[in-house]
Amino acid sequence: MRSSFLQVSVFVSLFFIFAAILPAQNAPSRFKIWFSKPAESWNEALPVGNGKLGAMIFGGIITERLQLNEESVWTGQPRWDANPEARKTLPIVRKLLFEGKYKEAEELAQKGIMGKIRRDALSSYQTLGDMNLFFPQLKNISNYRRELDIEEAIARIQFTANGTNYLREIFSSATAQALVIRITADKPGSVFFSVKLSRPGNKAEINAAGNTISISEHVGDGIGVKIFSVLKVRNENGSLSAAGEIELLPALPSAWKTGYVHGLMARGGFMVDIDWENGMLKHAKILSKLGQPLKVSFNGKRAEISQTEAGKIYIIRETPTELIISQ
Repeated sequence: MRSSFLQVSVFVSLFFIFAAILPAQNAPSRFKIWFSKPAESWNEALPVGNGKLGAMIFGGIITERLQLNEESVWTGQPRWDANPEARKTLPIVRKLLFEGKYKEAEELAQKGIMGKIRRDALSSYQTLGDMNLFFPQLKNISNYRRELDIEEAIARIQFTANGTNYLREIFSSATAQALVIRITADKPGSVFFSVKLSRPGNKAEINAAGNTISISEHVGDGIGVKIFSVLKVRNENGSLSAAGEIELLPALPSAWKTGYVHGLMARGGFMVDIDWENGMLKHAKILSKLGQPLKVSFNGKRAEISQTEAGKIYIIRETPTELIISQ
């Protein structure tokens, strides 16, 4: 998996969890809204939220878009706009409504109840930003379904691509105050994507370390709220510290015959650089960050080290008969 990030948002956590095998489905819910194609506009997107953090999910296949929202992101400063006349005006407005004088009641409510906002103090609510996921290898799409399970508060996008069944599940947790995206497939090595976070204006500060990206910005040109967002990628076990096998170039698209990917974070605390040419492995090096056991596979060949040394770089080389790991 590759990751590239631009700006986003007040403390917010955005988690990815991905796996190789589709989970068993629970008993069907009676309350679902579903569609047979991705959303073409914001009004057709499916919402998830926890009362504070939410997203509109478009359900794209090659490019997925989540428009993100967080309740406190706005360009203004704290202020008191309450109308001092509201208390004594309210019973008069009620009396007019009971008398059927709706126009008079509305005009009086506007003058005597609505907040007194100075025109020079007007501010606006801001989007938290957009999260885009890119899946360039997906082709031959069928069995598409996009749904919102209202009973479980989970949005799902499922489809078949190149004979592999994919499922994306998105929900917003009130307990964790996090937006969670779980991406699964029913064949190993099939989950491959890049992700980008963006925010209008491109003024945010971005910091990346390991499997985490943090983005901060003082919105409204330094007048509004200060925002801080974290996006973290996790494996199915909820951590990148567990050892596992690293499969090099497991789902390389045929259109990408030559290229490179550097800085991939792999399960077990490894950073992987891969260069390939004509669809074949040219060079691979793996940095061990945690000193975990290392298992590597490529082209049907496997190699492993029972214990790596934290901070060391290991070179992966293929011979006609075996895969070799060396420092």
